[in-house]
Amino acid sequence: MTSRSSVSDFSAGASAFAEAPARVFILLAILLIGALSGPSVGNAAQSSGLAPRTIAALVDRSGAVALTIRGSVDRTAVVRAGRYVLSVRDLSHKQNFHLVGPGLDKRTTPRFVGTRRWQVHLQSGVYLYWSDARPRLRKRLRVS
Repeated sequence: MTSRSSVSDFSAGASAFAEAPARVFILLAILLIGALSGPSVGNAAQSSGLAPRTIAALVDRSGAVALTIRGSVDRTAVVRAGRYVLSVRDLSHKQNFHLVGPGLDKRTTPRFVGTRRWQVHLQSGVYLYWSDARPRLRKRLRVS
């Protein structure tokens, strides 16, 4: 015979277990975006006018915002100044992606779901990115 407390304990554990695959899916999606964005192009290619490097951004369904640079997810990312393609994949109907810094203010709209690609020129300084629905959860992108 099973007591009520053990059944509720099992339900709580099952709920946490059910959320784990969603978190794994989000992490895999972020890493996949980074991998699909291609290899980083070196400084010689940057100065010679070849294709710009790619920074991938993801807004997941829960509203979490992340950047992927050179295939790694970083909370306080550092990149060199120059031309980049910013590829934003927004999966949320309620959240958006917003990047602000020296000479730049780019955002998706909260209702937008899909992918946007912007050509940007990042200057030395600090850029902040977040969802406008959660402005207190700002993250930094440092450009040197």
